[in-house]
Amino acid sequence: MGLNQVVRAVGFSTGSAVGGLILAASTAAGRLLPTDRGYTTAAWAGVAVTALGIGIAAATGALQRRRADRRPDP
Repeated sequence: MGLNQVVRAVGFSTGSAVGGLILAASTAAGRLLPTDRGYTTAAWAGVAVTALGIGIAAATGALQRRRADRRPDP
């Protein structure tokens, strides 16, 4: 198993656990399903983490492009 697969598996597991935690916390005692607000909170948490990931990927890509531009041509 490669490093990329390990990081993906950990990310998926963590995301599932956090989503489940948010939904469980928004389920009232004696109720079967979470409130609508719980689903909304879980969705916005996913949006925030996705935006963070896109920002990190964009910053990393920009940094790599700058480094490649500084290298002299062979």
